[in-house]
Amino acid sequence: MESFSKYLLNSGLNSRHDELTFILNPCEVDELQESNRVLLGKIISKHRFGKAAIQGSLKMSWHAIKGWKWKEIEGGLIQFNFANRDDAMNVLAR
Repeated sequence: MESFSKYLLNSGLNSRHDELTFILNPCEVDELQESNRVLLGKIISKHRFGKAAIQGSLKMSWHAIKGWKWKEIEGGLIQFNFANRDDAMNVLAR
């Protein structure tokens, strides 16, 4: 918390750490990830694709890879989580 307090002071915000409130919902808490199992991507297209279309396309492309999941994060980025490092590196290589 001390580094966050230093950030607040350095950024010109005048607040104490005991004045800050965070509300976390269980579905919003990110799971800890083993290193090199997460890739970030962005779909660049003239067309907008729904989640079902993205999921279906990736399932066909990555049919041999088991245990992966994805979620949209800010700015149109997609976070892909893989069961192991080798699967993530395989996708990255392709």
